[in-house]
Amino acid sequence: MLLNRRVFQNFECNRLRRHQIFYSIRYKALGTCFNNNTIGSGRQIVRTKSDIITHNAQIQTQSHSAMGFIQQIPKHNPFESNKTLPYEAIPCADPSNTCSISNFIAVTSHQFRQLLTSKWDNRFHEEIDEYHFKFGPIFRKSLKPGINAIFIKSPELLHDVFTYEGKYPKHPLPEAWTFYNQLHNCQRGLFFMDDAEWMETRKKLAPLMLRNDQRFSAAIECATDNLIDNFKQIAVYRNQFTELPQVLTSLYGWSIHVLVGIIFGNKAPAICNELRTTIDHFAQIVQKVFEDTVPFSSISPQLARKLHLPIWTKFERSVTDTLNIANEIIDFGLKQSRCDGLLAEMKDLGMTTQMIKRIFIDLIIAAGDTTAFSTQWALYLLSTDERQQEMIRQELSNTNKLDVPLLVRGTVRETLRLFPVATFIGRILNKDAILSNYRVGKHTLILISMYSAGRDETSFPHANEFRPCRWNRHPTTGTLKLVNRAQGSIPYAMGARNCIGQRIANAQMHIILTKLLRTFKIQLLNANEIDIVMRLIIMPSKPMRFAVKRID
Repeated sequence: MLLNRRVFQNFECNRLRRHQIFYSIRYKALGTCFNNNTIGSGRQIVRTKSDIITHNAQIQTQSHSAMGFIQQIPKHNPFESNKTLPYEAIPCADPSNTCSISNFIAVTSHQFRQLLTSKWDNRFHEEIDEYHFKFGPIFRKSLKPGINAIFIKSPELLHDVFTYEGKYPKHPLPEAWTFYNQLHNCQRGLFFMDDAEWMETRKKLAPLMLRNDQRFSAAIECATDNLIDNFKQIAVYRNQFTELPQVLTSLYGWSIHVLVGIIFGNKAPAICNELRTTIDHFAQIVQKVFEDTVPFSSISPQLARKLHLPIWTKFERSVTDTLNIANEIIDFGLKQSRCDGLLAEMKDLGMTTQMIKRIFIDLIIAAGDTTAFSTQWALYLLSTDERQQEMIRQELSNTNKLDVPLLVRGTVRETLRLFPVATFIGRILNKDAILSNYRVGKHTLILISMYSAGRDETSFPHANEFRPCRWNRHPTTGTLKLVNRAQGSIPYAMGARNCIGQRIANAQMHIILTKLLRTFKIQLLNANEIDIVMRLIIMPSKPMRFAVKRID
């Protein structure tokens, strides 16, 4: 959701004065680390069938004593201050022997073990969360030789970063993907564009993609009804739970059918019928692209290709197959006459066939993966909380069928807060900046820790608990009930380069959750805990198993 930047203005003065106190305590009075005077949230992510998320975050009380001196700090403009601190003063998470032989051996050994075992799951989000707990809302860390990043998590710093992103915001791209594009001379869509090409394309797409989500409801409703009908054919008994096979693959197919419907409009049903086998196969293959990208967070894709490692061969095959099938779907649709979907509108804007294909191929790939996983996490949270399911059904009984219940909207927001698709949102500064009173140079990589920001107690009381009602507004004051700073959770980013598919994604999740809960009770069958792992995006540590029981 696009956020109005003015809502951050009230934070600015207090933020600067608060940080001046912290620096004074750190460097003069106590000689202690910055983390002793901040509020943090720890890594408490226990999710079991009976207890979704156990909350045992600890708020450090030292910050309250520091805040007592705020009124003594004069207001000042950080750009006019001589007391800004150099980049080197930013708390550093790297060990003192980062460049030593022993550290090099340790890192290399870890990568070699991953290569031998093919176990590429990582919990980098938890490692970064621990560093935030230790150092506060900003610290720096080396990602690999020659690549350093600043990690931030507070809404104030987040606002500052998007302010500095400039006319042509730049974000980091997965190295394996850019190497593949160069190797195969492959031009990709909006996500891979920069500078004037990005700006021109974005301006054309934004009015089409970011308008009222009712525009896309017909396509979403149609694909969702088909999915519900498939589930009904499996869950034929009304008095018992029936396991749904391959739920994630079904959600992939559903999401892709939604995009095909939005793109091709009135021609979508015929296209889906004609290409049903192709689309189902595509839903299976596109899952592998993100998973096969994961090894290259540890190993250079150029090196993997040079050594003929299987991880590169597998990745290259997955991407090639995905692009070929996506091209087949788009080519078939382009041959249809009198489409009334986005395709026709983009043609009316004068976009070339090649540009339309570039945009739609990446849109289908990205939306299929991210929306499918987000919906699965929402089902996970609901399936382990029968009380929330019943509360939503109660609200559904008192809500017009065309309206989305508040608790469904809250469920989606809670899902994206607790399990953000983009664990880190990256920006590359296009000019020198001051962040939290530190001088940061142009071209510095900034990573916004969305996982940590969404679970920060200062923004979200009881942050590690699933509470859809926290997003309901108080009837008198209009304030959110259990949200102190909503800007701590921005799953679609903000600014000029926010997610262009966010309205479609939200509408999809609102509609499918509403229809599922009208029709079924949902139950999680996994007996053991399900943890979070990073495979480019947040994924469950093991396949989720769901059962449903019909109630309609």
